[in-house]
Amino acid sequence: MGIYLDNAATTAQKPAVVAEAVTQILTGEYGNPSRGAHGYSLAGFRVAEKARNQVKELFNADQRYEVAFTNNATVSLNEVLKGLIHAGDHVLTTSWEHNSVLRPLYQLEEQGASFDVVSSEAVTGRLNYQEFAEKVRPETKAVVCNHASNVTGNLLDLEWVKNFCAEQELYLIIDASQTAGVIPIDLSDGKIAALCFTGHK
Repeated sequence: MGIYLDNAATTAQKPAVVAEAVTQILTGEYGNPSRGAHGYSLAGFRVAEKARNQVKELFNADQRYEVAFTNNATVSLNEVLKGLIHAGDHVLTTSWEHNSVLRPLYQLEEQGASFDVVSSEAVTGRLNYQEFAEKVRPETKAVVCNHASNVTGNLLDLEWVKNFCAEQELYLIIDASQTAGVIPIDLSDGKIAALCFTGHK
């Protein structure tokens, strides 16, 4: 079979507890959460609420944050960007971004929004952080960044970006698909507007 090295895309070998949990939901007494007051629906609701609370605990999130389940990080990023950014708005992003950020930004550009890309150094791949200040505009509304590049593995200086966005009064959207559950992310200061990640890695 060989050695699998593509976990940045998806984890091929799922832990046994994943299969066990899916089997329990499919074969147990669970229904659609919040779709009724019967036992099946309430059991499903309790499982979903437990998962939401566990996610909030993982990221030290308080009542300012809601946990929404979507199909994947791509859907989450699309929903956040297309719900927040409108014609006339400007966004800052980086050269590290995945298509799940770039494609909606191009679509939003066609609808009258704009964005600028913070570049990275050719050799190290490190972001040129000074460009955030150089490229910010009066109409800049948000910054969207990968917490870690899925190509180079470079890690974002998240505290620096959080402080920059707080000073500039910008929404900060983080794609944590490569780092969620591996590198600690603390939402307790409220400086991240949306944290998007996937469970299949």
